[in-house]
Amino acid sequence: MAENNQLGDEVRNAQENLRLSASQIGKLNNELKVACNDIETLQRRIEELGSGSKKSTAEYENKIGLLSQELERLNSVI
Repeated sequence: MAENNQLGDEVRNAQENLRLSASQIGKLNNELKVACNDIETLQRRIEELGSGSKKSTAEYENKIGLLSQELERLNSVI
């Protein structure tokens, strides 16, 4: 009987861990979507600037680089 209770506890713990993992994956997916949207917005802005100031373009490219790294990090976590 004690073995059944222990097994039941382990199953409940595993289910709780799965729920937590699913919640974390959901949060990471949301962060990923936000990062993707930010990247797309910045890429459109760079295109709009065209041959504008190199300094501004470099700043946007740096932001895109940072967001791309964050995207890769989130993908590796997922």
